[in-house]
Amino acid sequence: MEKYLKEVSRFKKTKSIGALVFMLSKILSDIRKDTGWNYFHILTDFLSMRKRLKVNFHEYYLYRLYDEQKPSQYRNRFLSKVNRDAFLERINPLDYILIARNKYLTKLLLKSLEIPTPELFFLYDPQAGMESPGVLNNYASAEKRLIQIKNRPFVVKVLEGEHGRDVNVYNGFRISEDGFRALHASGQAHSISEMLDFAGKGQKLLVEAKVAQNAGFASLNQSSVNTIRMLTQLHPSGEADLILAFIRIGRQGRWVDNAGKGGNVMAKVNPETGQLQNIISFINYRTFEPITHHPDTGVDLVNFKIQDWKQILEQVLGFQRKISWLKAIGWDIAITDEGPMVIEINNRWDVVGQAIGNESWLDYLTALDKEWLASTSS
Repeated sequence: MEKYLKEVSRFKKTKSIGALVFMLSKILSDIRKDTGWNYFHILTDFLSMRKRLKVNFHEYYLYRLYDEQKPSQYRNRFLSKVNRDAFLERINPLDYILIARNKYLTKLLLKSLEIPTPELFFLYDPQAGMESPGVLNNYASAEKRLIQIKNRPFVVKVLEGEHGRDVNVYNGFRISEDGFRALHASGQAHSISEMLDFAGKGQKLLVEAKVAQNAGFASLNQSSVNTIRMLTQLHPSGEADLILAFIRIGRQGRWVDNAGKGGNVMAKVNPETGQLQNIISFINYRTFEPITHHPDTGVDLVNFKIQDWKQILEQVLGFQRKISWLKAIGWDIAITDEGPMVIEINNRWDVVGQAIGNESWLDYLTALDKEWLASTSS
């Protein structure tokens, strides 16, 4: 699978014929093994689904849309990336894309709306011509500010990164004969330049407090902040509701919980009870391993229940009602002793959650799009 995904990436970048041939051969071979269908049957089924849902061959393969054991609603109403983008460009206009894409602007907006989010220590922007209390542009200023926060755990992330890439977690720092050393969650000690240039020189970085999750979520896996991805939608009436929620749990020694980090644990959250369903170890975007307990901590996930789930859900729906610019938001929510805290918001969320929940999102966005179109044309 790793080879296949590399070839997909190569094809997207270069349109290589060799990459395309490898992809098509892999897709047809694997589907034939899974189903026993001949190539004509595979292509007929795919073309029918493509006509109805605008899925591409990669999605058809990756999300097992050919699998007749999947719920019919999943196969027949899958939200492809083409449809997702078409709907979200209207529901979440590109005029407001920076609200979600730029983590610094997101934090300023959330703070102004009194929506809980991790404390911002500073934005590191080496291209800024002048510093301000919240924006620093050199190593010395960043080191000084970190010393002022008195050795609290912190997170460094690229301003517009995604999928858990370009995120580092530090447990604090030490000052020794070698000077300032940030203490990475992996056990390594980084100089200020190593810490701030890890994604390349000149990158804009957000430096913020590490979230202290509550005891229940910490018990799932200590090394990562384990979050809930909650997809919400805002109606013209001003009311908000939930499309889907799923929990993401890291593995021992890992500091992020994102799906793209192979082996992390995911499960749908029952919207009524807060209990976990469809619990899987995420091997890759095509392969999930059903599990009942966390592979490292041994926590019984079948009987794990998110405490105060109804209150958490109502609070997050309240957050959505406050942000009217984006009508459908993917929230990354940490659960603290004080309640839900927003790590990030997403205006273009990955479609993989449909595979985890075994349900599709097309009907949600179709209905929401019609509602807003009717409200603006009447």
